[in-house]
Amino acid sequence: MKYYKTLLITILILFIFNFTIHAVNYGGELKLRFQQLPIELNPIYAANETEQIIIRQIFDSLVELNDKGELTTHLAESWEVEEEGRLFTFKLREEVYFHPYQIAGEPVPLSARRVMAEDWKWSFEYLASPENKSPYAQLFSKVKGYDDYRQGESKEITGIRVLDNYQLQIELTESYAPFIYNLTKTAAAVMPKNAVLNKDNFSIIPTGTGAFKINDFSKAQVNLVKNNNYWKNNYQEEVLPYLEQIQINFPTKNEEKRNYQQYDIYQLNAESYRYFRDNEIHDDYQLQKIPQDIYYFLAYNYSSSKQFNSDSANIRNGIRSNLNKIDFNEVDSSNLMLPISNNDQESYLQKIYKSSQKNEVENYKLENNIKELNLISNDSKNSTLIT
Repeated sequence: MKYYKTLLITILILFIFNFTIHAVNYGGELKLRFQQLPIELNPIYAANETEQIIIRQIFDSLVELNDKGELTTHLAESWEVEEEGRLFTFKLREEVYFHPYQIAGEPVPLSARRVMAEDWKWSFEYLASPENKSPYAQLFSKVKGYDDYRQGESKEITGIRVLDNYQLQIELTESYAPFIYNLTKTAAAVMPKNAVLNKDNFSIIPTGTGAFKINDFSKAQVNLVKNNNYWKNNYQEEVLPYLEQIQINFPTKNEEKRNYQQYDIYQLNAESYRYFRDNEIHDDYQLQKIPQDIYYFLAYNYSSSKQFNSDSANIRNGIRSNLNKIDFNEVDSSNLMLPISNNDQESYLQKIYKSSQKNEVENYKLENNIKELNLISNDSKNSTLIT
């Protein structure tokens, strides 16, 4: 059977997990080449695509999305929802351990690395802490006690409660359907307090519970090695993961386009994709374009002192020509998927939408030095100019 190399424009995170789970035998190394260099591997700060993919291998969440986008159990083996969607009670898996790590040169014993409900409470409060300034803090903004905690009026988020070693309860201020999906985010991972606060270089050599642990981190590559004490089995009760190692490589200045043959998966940017599509013979690789569970957006910088001239820059037409069109009036605004914003103040989109309902858009533009403002709603089939 002929072996094919695979080249990707974008790599769906689930692709890597599937590659691991469906391997035929134990052992082996998966060699990847990504476009972006990771800068930060602490889950509460990690932002770019490569960081997110690596963190998925090192850390675990309470719940996760399967390859169909359905919510499934993960480190929580079950959960219950009560009080009309305001109260979540999670039953935690009992045989889960953090990766081995050292503090002041001394190994932390296995018994001290067991993951319990207290670790989850600490991790979520660490994420939400105003001192840490995580861009993902508002994932917990609907939790009871979040505002008091953020404002320094409480030392804990009172809505996150430890019932016993393996039961965690989260109470919301009001019913909020998307909340449990927030817990699938990489930022909502469990972390060992002792390692985060005392281990050297946690941001580049982090400690998690995932299928792989980080072995080394350099400008050229990141090496992940198998976690031999991983909690998860496959449907045949075989211990995962199959792979022994994942090597993730990054671009270098003198890199040749044809060096893709040394990798199993080679991620392309748009320019490289066009090169391989138009100039190469596809006899030793498969050229694929795979969607991701992530979205990108453009935002206006309202705090800038510079005047924005949309006519000279021709930005408005450029944006509109590359987006699809729908009728915003037919969309339930409460179900819009919006970018993360500062929870301490109402988002600009919310302000503008409310203003448009009151015919006050022109006043809003004048107050904020906006010469021309166009909002476009998009559902990938149609888009329409809102105002």
